[in-house]
Amino acid sequence: MSAVPLAPLTDPTAPATTAARTIVDLLAAARHRLRRVSPPEAAAELAIGALLVDIRPEAQRRVEGEIAGSLIIERNVLEWRLDPRSEARIPEASSHHLRVIVFCSEGYTSSLAAATLQDLGLHRATDLDGGIRSWCAFGLPTVAGGTQAGRYVPQVGRGVDNRPVRVSARVDYAVRALTELAAAGGEPVKGEAIATRQDIPLSFLENILRDLRRAGAVDARRGASGGYRLARAADGITVADVIRIVEGPLAVVHGRAPEDVQYAEPAAALREVWVAVRANLRAVLETVTIADVADGRLPEAVTRLVGVPDAWARR
Repeated sequence: MSAVPLAPLTDPTAPATTAARTIVDLLAAARHRLRRVSPPEAAAELAIGALLVDIRPEAQRRVEGEIAGSLIIERNVLEWRLDPRSEARIPEASSHHLRVIVFCSEGYTSSLAAATLQDLGLHRATDLDGGIRSWCAFGLPTVAGGTQAGRYVPQVGRGVDNRPVRVSARVDYAVRALTELAAAGGEPVKGEAIATRQDIPLSFLENILRDLRRAGAVDARRGASGGYRLARAADGITVADVIRIVEGPLAVVHGRAPEDVQYAEPAAALREVWVAVRANLRAVLETVTIADVADGRLPEAVTRLVGVPDAWARR
């Protein structure tokens, strides 16, 4: 039998025969499709509701700081979280019309990421020109890094938050899930059943239930007859408890408790305003329990508030 000739060794540095492109080519092609935004433009869009997404790893964020109001979604899960058709999407990713501004450290990785989001149909996706380093060069503010992935960086500026008081999807989903468990009367309920009845993305719900279990509000049982159930009585879990479990304190100012801030005159009295805001939140959220919501019988003080016509006015 004649010997089979060996294939010639190839030079790994030689160009491929299929006209492979370099990373520089890919970056140029991505940016050709984008209308990139400057830091002042990004700040203005954030103030009116654009989703500003920080894709840097935690180590970079701790060194370079974070932008208040931005959402932390690390690069390795970005497409899964923002594709409106993904089962792992975040609640905000409900439409292909979502305005998304991605940023990284210097604006290179973010351009490639934004182009990929456009490929997924998010036609308004773009990135921050120059990344957070450009943001800082413009003198725009940052806060200390370390926000958990999947959460918003705490807002600073106008009072408790730069935006109106916001009930996040995470809080809304958590309360609705707990009411489902309360209504079950102690019987285990599958996560899939809760997700279906309340129209909650299952992967997002499972993350929330995991936080509730760590906090001792929910138990989980494995097996065919398993599921989730309340670990405490429904009338012993308030809406305020749920918010603190899944998001943290009810009100913060510049990342601190309202009583810990200090202002020079003539703004010294502002601290009391923020304390009063928190007190009013507590007056509602600490008196409404999961049992109240599940039974449809809210405390009288709350029903009086919603009975005032002006309470329903948008402003």
